[in-house]
Amino acid sequence: MRSGTSLLIALAAILMLQPLSSEAQIRLFPGKGNPQVLDTLKLLPVDSLMKVQVMPADTAVAEIADTANAADTTAIATDVADTAATVQPIVFSAPERVRVSLVLPLTGAEKGNYTDFYCGFLMGVKKLAEEGAQIDLFVSETGNDAAYTEDCHLSIDASPASALGENLERSVKTKAVVVPLEQDTDKFTAYCPVVLMSGNWKSRIRNMVQWIKEDKAPEDSLFVIVRDDRTDQQTFFLMCELVNNDIPFKVTSSYMSQKYDRIQGKAMFAYVVEDALTTASVVNFLSGPVKKLKEETAFYCTSKVRSYSKRFEEDALNNANTKMVSSYYIDYSSPQTDSFILEYRRLFGAEPNMFSFHGYDTALCFIPLAAEYGENWPAVLDTRKGSGMISDFAFTIDATGWVNSAFRRISYLEGLEEKLEKSNLTASEQSLGVSDSLGGDFSTAE
Repeated sequence: MRSGTSLLIALAAILMLQPLSSEAQIRLFPGKGNPQVLDTLKLLPVDSLMKVQVMPADTAVAEIADTANAADTTAIATDVADTAATVQPIVFSAPERVRVSLVLPLTGAEKGNYTDFYCGFLMGVKKLAEEGAQIDLFVSETGNDAAYTEDCHLSIDASPASALGENLERSVKTKAVVVPLEQDTDKFTAYCPVVLMSGNWKSRIRNMVQWIKEDKAPEDSLFVIVRDDRTDQQTFFLMCELVNNDIPFKVTSSYMSQKYDRIQGKAMFAYVVEDALTTASVVNFLSGPVKKLKEETAFYCTSKVRSYSKRFEEDALNNANTKMVSSYYIDYSSPQTDSFILEYRRLFGAEPNMFSFHGYDTALCFIPLAAEYGENWPAVLDTRKGSGMISDFAFTIDATGWVNSAFRRISYLEGLEEKLEKSNLTASEQSLGVSDSLGGDFSTAE
């Protein structure tokens, strides 16, 4: 359990590394009592950090910038369809101090997991500061009236979905906002460009179909499980992706009565219905009764299935030979994970949870980009990919903004073992300059 004293000591250690500008205040972690707001100017020396270490601007970009009108070089052309239109180059300018805005609930009934996210995020800020980054961090409570993207190089909103719409409506419409926790927030992109760190359901299903394609032999049979002969939106998308990838399949809601013993190869099952009762029925059947008809099976699903784990036996996913696609998974066998946990305990006197890991990954993934490229960092986001403590990252551009298309694959094996497969990084990928002492291997694919 956190104590007020240990939190203040931990935060003092972090804040001593992190000078803030004169108008900034940081809201400290709420304990059992009232939240506390400290004037950081009374705690911090003005120049306690080294200059941020950044790569020089690309030579070709610099040459273009020299010949262009300096007042117009930051404009980004949006109408690339019209080839006759004048497209102005994007100029990247590394700031002396990167200004980061973070919005999340730190008081009230919703604060719990978001406080853990904040702790992990501060650990990432501390790590970057130790490596030479100069960061001005502005923390806003969800629901405040401040325009939280204005004058900042990087804006992050870790608010719950119920508050995101109102927050984003106040944002600067042309600037991207990183959404690290919520998934499938397409409806919010009408307000401003959104960077979805956790991807969306279409990306998850595409990844699952790719996995099926890699595994499926010609003699294997694939069954797409639906509920009561009804095809929901996600299942329909799954079937379209299977057709687009030339993968034959059979749709069934009566999965318990199929003649699986007549199949020559494996009996493969794909399931994306987000329903508790159907999920429990499918998992329980595939983990036991189906084995009487067919020993070789494989069950492909998304991480939503884990939400209903109390409805089936502890080893059910293992017995079903489950292949799960997930936007996050903590590899507790990694020494970097052990280092992170020990450091987190030392700083906060508490155990980290998945929100803590999310916060850490968010800081290490995006702050170095903003430090290197300034506010135009989204222009290079689709060229970067990497592996964090809890998630992998490979962003693609779509109508909603930028979507993380990298997902971790978890295979449930016999003996309650789980095998993690991260997104692969090629040998040509180069480090962003973030060391791996506490985890985080963010790289660039040129």
